[in-house]
Amino acid sequence: MRILHVLHSPGYGGAENHALVLMRAQQAAGHKVMFAGLADCWLARQCAQHGIATQSLRMAGLFDLVSHLRLRRLVREWAPDIVHGHLVRGSSYAGWAAQARAGTTAISTAHATTAHKHMGRCRHIIAVSGAVQASLLAHGHPASQVSVVYNGMPDAPPSDRQAIRQKLGIADDVFAIVNVGRFVRDKGQDLAVQALQGLPAQAHLYLIGDPDTDFGRQVRLLAGDSPRVHFLGYRADVPQLLAGFDCYASTSRREALGLSLVEGAAAALPTVATAVGGVPEVVLDGQTGWLVPSEDTQALGQALQRVMDHPEQAHAMGQAARQHYLNTFTVDGMLARTLRVYQQARLRILIIRLSALGDVVMASGLIPAIRSQHPDAHLAWLTEAPAAPLLKHNPRLDEVIIWPKEPWKKLFKQKQWSALWQQIRQFKQGLKDRRFDLVLDAQGLLKSGVCAWMTDAPQRIGLQSREGSQWLVTQRIAPQPGQDTRMGSEYRFLARHLGAADSQFVPDLAIGELARQRAAQALQGAGLMPGAPYAALAPFTTRPQKHWVEAHWVQLAQALIAQGLTPVYLGGPDDAEAAQRMAARTPGAIAMAGPLKLDESAAVVAQCRILIGVDTGLTHMGSALRRPTIALFGSTRPYADSGSPDTRILYDALPCSPCRRHPTCGGRFECMSGLTVDRVLQQIPALIGVQHA
Repeated sequence: MRILHVLHSPGYGGAENHALVLMRAQQAAGHKVMFAGLADCWLARQCAQHGIATQSLRMAGLFDLVSHLRLRRLVREWAPDIVHGHLVRGSSYAGWAAQARAGTTAISTAHATTAHKHMGRCRHIIAVSGAVQASLLAHGHPASQVSVVYNGMPDAPPSDRQAIRQKLGIADDVFAIVNVGRFVRDKGQDLAVQALQGLPAQAHLYLIGDPDTDFGRQVRLLAGDSPRVHFLGYRADVPQLLAGFDCYASTSRREALGLSLVEGAAAALPTVATAVGGVPEVVLDGQTGWLVPSEDTQALGQALQRVMDHPEQAHAMGQAARQHYLNTFTVDGMLARTLRVYQQARLRILIIRLSALGDVVMASGLIPAIRSQHPDAHLAWLTEAPAAPLLKHNPRLDEVIIWPKEPWKKLFKQKQWSALWQQIRQFKQGLKDRRFDLVLDAQGLLKSGVCAWMTDAPQRIGLQSREGSQWLVTQRIAPQPGQDTRMGSEYRFLARHLGAADSQFVPDLAIGELARQRAAQALQGAGLMPGAPYAALAPFTTRPQKHWVEAHWVQLAQALIAQGLTPVYLGGPDDAEAAQRMAARTPGAIAMAGPLKLDESAAVVAQCRILIGVDTGLTHMGSALRRPTIALFGSTRPYADSGSPDTRILYDALPCSPCRRHPTCGGRFECMSGLTVDRVLQQIPALIGVQHA
């Protein structure tokens, strides 16, 4: 895996240390790792020292356009699988940069309980503690997009306690209390100095960190000339030194987790700490140490005194702390959990259903079903251009990819072989570059199988694959015929195969606001008053054996008008003439076949009082959108149960039906002509309460 870490920080602290430990662990595990950040900072120097590639990135504020463009170019050229942003600024840049390349996923790590902004473009957020996770959830981040991964620290090396104490000048009778951290007010070293004043003379405080800050000078002033307060400065060998101390004191006013606390636990030190942020997740009160309220120097002193007075208990707490470290805070554990987040977040799934609008509607139930199993996956749909409007507004789809069938056909007819081959190669490369992990060929035809093969995905599942497409997938599945008569039964079978509960398969159509507005304007322009009830009629299909008798439609429209419902004929551009002809025979009816685009027709369906139609995509939309629907089936019966209580199916099981594409009636189509207008009208009262006269 190729992993690009992005972090902006000129100094040294927990986030920088964590990023370095994680990058080194990922590199040691065989991944290609790169760091993007300030050129001359502590982390960049450490990366160079450990053989980790670096890229200079200034990131002067959140909106440094030059840095944004440089990072996006780096993503396109280096092609990382993961862009991992740290802290708010790094996460913001990572989220934007990942959009420059299909196949790259942005991950954020929130290192503070105050961090919650500018992370929304990242696929998943890693919280370094439960406290940080709680803050993110409180600020509106979905629980499915936030995971806790505790920072891991290298194990404490074997150390000679006596040699360390001699090196640091710690006398044998001194009870040595250590505190490690940057000298900023949040770390609370001043509280440790104050608490020390109430402890016996043998208690000494050792502060590790660079005190050359404004707050550090305040702490020095507070300590005065006390021989019991020792400023050891910045030390790169903290893990090697901790075994020489008797107790760790964490006095932070605010702390997401506390890497130095983890280091103390690894060194088997009992700890006294302020119960802030994620500290209680490291220090288990009464088990690995003692927790005290923040700013309470008296309670802090009393807890330290308890550790001094009970050495056997303190030793047991130290051993428990080390076990807690081994269970929770090792580098290997952090690496495994981080990679698991990467895998879950970057799982990329492609659904292929290229054509047949009705089947696209029925297959849309795969969207929520897959989301129930993989809420963080990148979910894309490959389809032909006519069906794209049904999918492009769905917020649960990350991407809708168009198969350019018509442009290819045009080039083929014009015998422009070179241009055609170039477009096919570009399309194939585009699919391959997206690095799909799982491809679902929900159509099972040769054309869809070829598209699945083009992705080069390691797992390609074909649903009822035929026409040779079964040789282009890695797994073929097929339901038993006739076992499930519900709408979209074959797609339900595929969803169950993926582990989704049957209840999660629900047709999922989303209509854009612009389509709703245009549909409303078109109806109003045709004479329908806003809010007036209307019935959507879907008479048109591609096969004559699926049609209802035209005279029946006219008679039905007249009856609907008598019941106060305006008939609105829907269909495609090829159906415009027939729709106008039928509407002309019923004054008050409206012909909308042709003027409306597909998503606008769907918007009309979504607002209708009732829909009546034959086996066509618009009829299936009625059921999918939970509108009262009467479906007229004859030569085909795609389902006997729509899954919606608001749908009625009229179907006569004649000896010759369903004949599908092979009628035997000589064009009489009794299966459809036998469905009378009265039978249709009799279904309406139960659906919408309008009485049939």
